[in-house]
Amino acid sequence: MMKSIIFLLIGVIIGAGAILFLITEQPEDDGLEAKMEALELRAEDIQQELAEQGEVVRRKAREVSDEALDTADDVRITATVEARLASDSELSVFDISASTSEGRVTLTGSVESPEHVGRATALALPALPDLLSYS
Repeated sequence: MMKSIIFLLIGVIIGAGAILFLITEQPEDDGLEAKMEALELRAEDIQQELAEQGEVVRRKAREVSDEALDTADDVRITATVEARLASDSELSVFDISASTSEGRVTLTGSVESPEHVGRATALALPALPDLLSYS
């Protein structure tokens, strides 16, 4: 009888903690949101670009060198992008893959919204000279 009461109390404490965690507002990443706005990666921007061009392309402000990057650079860039995507709590649940060829990164996979396309692009872009993202 005593064990049942103890297990019941533990269950109530765990349940209350889970409810508290779920109703507590999680902090927003203001830096990423500002970057997404500056790069025109908001949901409406993504939807419009996909409707008009069928893809979302972002390039860094600087010109990409005409020299082709070697395979080691491509592997390093791909690993960096995939690590950034995997570490993001909103995107890690999706199956987004990155591939790199001559410094050009392509993101492929399925996400739930244009906001996620923008977020993935904004997270991947800092390490890249050129990025192509399909939804």
